[in-house]
Amino acid sequence: MKFKYSKVAMLLALSSTLVACNDTSNNQEIVQQEEGKSSVTGNLKDYYTNAAIAQKSVQLSINGVVVDSTMSNDDGSFELQFLDTLIFDNAILSSDAEGYTEVSKRVASTEIDLENNLYLPPIHAQVVFSASESSELQVDGNTLVKIEADSFVNANGETVTGNITSELFIIDPTNDIDLMPGEMVTASATDPSAEVPIESFGAITATFTDDSGEAVRLADGKTAEVRIPASGSPLPETMPLYYYDNINGIWVEEGVATLTDMDSVYYYVGTVSHFTTWNADRVYETIMIGGCVVDTEGEAISSARISTEGQDYNGRSSAYSDADGYFSIPAKMDSQVFVSANTGQQSRTLTINTEDQNTTIDECLILDNATSKIELKWGLNPDDLDSHFFGPSDENSRFHIAYYNQTVVVNGSNIYLDVDDTDSYGPEIITVPQYSLPGIYKYAIYNFSNETAIKPSETRVELILDEQRTLFVPPAGEAKRWWHVFEVEVFEDGTKTVTTVNEWSNTAPEETDDEEEFEEEFEEEFESNDENSLQQAPTAQLSSISMRSTRSLINTNESKKITTSNIVEQSNTASSLLINKYYAK
Repeated sequence: MKFKYSKVAMLLALSSTLVACNDTSNNQEIVQQEEGKSSVTGNLKDYYTNAAIAQKSVQLSINGVVVDSTMSNDDGSFELQFLDTLIFDNAILSSDAEGYTEVSKRVASTEIDLENNLYLPPIHAQVVFSASESSELQVDGNTLVKIEADSFVNANGETVTGNITSELFIIDPTNDIDLMPGEMVTASATDPSAEVPIESFGAITATFTDDSGEAVRLADGKTAEVRIPASGSPLPETMPLYYYDNINGIWVEEGVATLTDMDSVYYYVGTVSHFTTWNADRVYETIMIGGCVVDTEGEAISSARISTEGQDYNGRSSAYSDADGYFSIPAKMDSQVFVSANTGQQSRTLTINTEDQNTTIDECLILDNATSKIELKWGLNPDDLDSHFFGPSDENSRFHIAYYNQTVVVNGSNIYLDVDDTDSYGPEIITVPQYSLPGIYKYAIYNFSNETAIKPSETRVELILDEQRTLFVPPAGEAKRWWHVFEVEVFEDGTKTVTTVNEWSNTAPEETDDEEEFEEEFEEEFESNDENSLQQAPTAQLSSISMRSTRSLINTNESKKITTSNIVEQSNTASSLLINKYYAK
């Protein structure tokens, strides 16, 4: 569709202020909102399963002060209140439950009325040690924290005796930066009232309780050594250390860590005087990306949250559209960045290659409550996993979205493979603006490179459907070439049901025009030719080796009138994509 906005100079996004309020009650049941007060509501959920987390603490801070705290209900829901006389731009929601690591979320004043869920990741290890002895706290045999004897005191400042229980969590930002609490920002060195974005090279969280379950801390004058598994490339020799302040919702610089090789595993090693989430970060040079946000009718949307995430750096940032739908958001200079918008509703994800000057997106991001997003992320190996999405293209045929067929039109609505990653970690992102036909839609992952098996501990798929989030992780057992993830059934009245499949398989979820045979034939062709000869191959040869991938395009064409030139064009595109995937490795 055409947009009402074209490429223009963009304005900085302005957050509107909201008059809001405080309540010091700590009731476990949702209470009727008191006169003169406003509420923030949401749910505590397990990051990976969406299961409700009951009877765990959650707090709300505004302008650097904790204004309310409560316990989640049996269904994981919570309500926090604050005085209507309180004026603010942002509030901070945070939680840290036993068995889970801390989470924190910045909520703009314009987002207060939305459902603000907190997703808590389970810890990686619980370690019990004697308070009176020196200890090395480990996850999977790797030491993360070294502590001297008699280092901890309780809330009264008394030295702790007996056992201490530590909960440890590792954050690999290259794999999943969403595990970081809060925004990736710190105070500017030149203007403490301003914030600047930071990029991470690894983080850990460590919390401590005594035998009675009460929190304990390092005594004044005591320190401990932290070892943060290094993530990213290239790795600087030294990095500033930052800790997360869950009241102000910002990362605070304190100390320096040194890159250290320990038995061929690299860590950032530093000394700390207290415990929370510690992050090896640095400030980076930014440019601004400008753009606009509209609805499906082309009308401007204000107060939409705009998000960026680095493809080649471990950072993210947020901004909001102004009253006219315009936004301006920071991103790292000379990098590849993903940009999207949401208000609960989703937009497509755009890939922007930044340079050393500010840039503007030509067309507006479109928000629609019908838009669904599927995002795949994984670890370093295997280096290339592929998203495959199947569904009805008409009464008699099925479409197939994959790397060689990245856009299909179904009943007048486009479905996109917005991001196709070929060199580890992802993301791969499919955007479905509308499920325009009833039927069964299937999503699966194919191990394209297959040099190693898919690793359940490092692989996840996130589905946003009807503004609800569902996360999928691979099943236990022997990994096979295909992971069948989920199905969505769309009914005649437009309602949808998500079914978790979560099975390993050696075959695709449905017929794929002999895709594996097609790839095997291409591999033989590929191995017998160099890159230049394949890219310069005659049209007939390219058409032949990629014909199977073109069949799906023929089958989904509504008129069934694809000409020879269309087939050649699509074949060339498919074979070029496949060539690029092989040489990307």
